[in-house]
Amino acid sequence: MIKHISRIIAFAVSIFWFWFAITSMEKTSDFVGLIPWILLLLCSFIAYSYKFAGGIIIILFGIASFFFFNAFQNLPVLLGLSIPLIISGTLFIIDSRK
Repeated sequence: MIKHISRIIAFAVSIFWFWFAITSMEKTSDFVGLIPWILLLLCSFIAYSYKFAGGIIIILFGIASFFFFNAFQNLPVLLGLSIPLIISGTLFIIDSRK
């Protein structure tokens, strides 16, 4: 059950923010803004196969997003990006220990 919840959270957050970046760049056509979200999708796929290493990577991505996007000043970013990634990474690590 933990395995499914961690995967759902990781992929839902990844796909949502990737989709948000694509729709936001419609006017600018700047593909550089997609790089963090492509990396997040890759981290989700890594965590799918290698739970412990992927969990650590996703937690680090969540912590980095906390500082990079100033999540401590922006509640939607904190609740929609940083905290779900940290929770998902933690669940991946817990699932790898079983």
